[in-house]
Amino acid sequence: MASDHLTDKLGSVASTMCALHCAICAFLPFIFTALGLGVLLSQPIEWLFSLVAIGFGLGALVLGWRKHGSKTVATLFILGVLGILASRGLEMGSDHHGHEGEHHDVADAGEHGDEHGDEHGDEHGDEHGDEHGDEHGDEHGDEHGDEHGGHDDSGHALGAAVGVLAGMTLFFGHILNIRTARRREDGAT
Repeated sequence: MASDHLTDKLGSVASTMCALHCAICAFLPFIFTALGLGVLLSQPIEWLFSLVAIGFGLGALVLGWRKHGSKTVATLFILGVLGILASRGLEMGSDHHGHEGEHHDVADAGEHGDEHGDEHGDEHGDEHGDEHGDEHGDEHGDEHGDEHGGHDDSGHALGAAVGVLAGMTLFFGHILNIRTARRREDGAT
């Protein structure tokens, strides 16, 4: 009995931490960076939070089902676990994590364009090359920025939103699991 409630209490904390982590990573990532906690933005840490929350959720699901067999509680846990997995899939499918450490800002794109312009300068003469190189470099820099610097963060934001909702669903699943188990215990005595 006490271990069932402990699983739910720890699971509540884990799912809340997972939801908060998702929210902060998506909407206020500079907070981690400013506090020197940039490592909390990494894939392994995000997976760790997710797997801990999922583990507690599944453990509480099994223990709760054995005790009270509530379909409502089971549904909350299953939706929460599937939501966290969907969140991870959405975030990993977005460019946000696909190019981690490879982010190129506009200055990088401009430098690349200047190099490309210098190549054309050698081919077409210095006067025409500088003019053509700058023009072509800007075009290439914009393309490069779209590919790497101007990421489509909608997948990441959607994944984070799903993660927050899933974490909160798990949290409410744990709370309802504790209440349902207590009602069952009180009714049995």
